[in-house]
Amino acid sequence: MEEMIKTFYPNKEFKDIKSRNETHLNGDWHETFQCIFTYREYIFFQKRNENLTDYPGMLDVTVGGHLKYNEDISNGVREIKEEMGISLNFRRLQFMCTLPEQIHDTFKDNEFINIFTVELTEQEIPCIHFEDQEVEDIIQIKKVDFLNFSQNLSDKITGLSFKQHTEHLFTKSDFLPYSSTYFQCVALLLNKPN
Repeated sequence: MEEMIKTFYPNKEFKDIKSRNETHLNGDWHETFQCIFTYREYIFFQKRNENLTDYPGMLDVTVGGHLKYNEDISNGVREIKEEMGISLNFRRLQFMCTLPEQIHDTFKDNEFINIFTVELTEQEIPCIHFEDQEVEDIIQIKKVDFLNFSQNLSDKITGLSFKQHTEHLFTKSDFLPYSSTYFQCVALLLNKPN
């Protein structure tokens, strides 16, 4: 059965319930959930599976997904379990912001992205395992390096592979094609003093 999601007008007023495919075909606004894992001075990004249709092999936030039509934002923790294999209580997540974001690439993706973060414990990190076939690896990047990268102070960034324990260099073309506003906002919020 096709995934059904709520669609919205650009002012975030509810519009309709449509299939995910129809939503992207029409370019309807819809809600998504993102959770960025951090550990000390590091941000964790997911490397998408090379076999995916959308954005294969690219880097994205740790966890991201659509909210089904009958879910509220707290149900986003379902995505954490599906993609990272760990169960987290929604109360642990820290809300960062909701960003309107438009990616018009192979399809029209107009999202109200609800962005959360969670600081993992040292004991939780080895528990990460990929439940579905969407995620291939986790890349750890220093928060300060990501901030400089997002502000175009550097055009390359070094990340450490979770699976291979090797360092790799990445450029903007290795990341999903989010706007520069998205990258800068996320980087600034992650580097904000507590």
